[in-house]
Amino acid sequence: MKRFSKLFGIIALVAIIGFSMVACDDGNGNGGGNELNGTWVIRVGGYGNDGNIEHDETLTFNNGNFEWTWYEASSRGNYTTTDNLSITFNFLEIKFLANSYEVEEFGIEANRWFTKSGLREVVDMDDEEFEDNFRYYFESETEVYSVSGNTLVLFGEIYTRR
Repeated sequence: MKRFSKLFGIIALVAIIGFSMVACDDGNGNGGGNELNGTWVIRVGGYGNDGNIEHDETLTFNNGNFEWTWYEASSRGNYTTTDNLSITFNFLEIKFLANSYEVEEFGIEANRWFTKSGLREVVDMDDEEFEDNFRYYFESETEVYSVSGNTLVLFGEIYTRR
């Protein structure tokens, strides 16, 4: 009976430790960890509808969700990370800003969030043309990243925590 109690105690202890480890964050964002949480900013230059532009690009992470804003649009969706510090973005919605090519060229309502199917409903073009023009806004993307203090390296670019 004493051996049985000891064995049962060990099994219970192993189960408690095991469940605790499963429930805890692994430190890389998979369990809602805070390594990426917050807003990251980079100053970028490029060419937009208004000619040469310089602007802040922001990337905000919040426990598995993200919102990414650049000169002409914002995207949002969810993300997952892995132990080897890769991140997969699942782009679920897009919002084109008033100065975007898409608003001017396709008559899309500015500053409104669209899912892929919602955007498809308002754009007057065949399916093939739609995919050619908008597919990349909704494709998943996996990249390597690293975080050190207030510095995030992603897409080979350096972002600073705001």
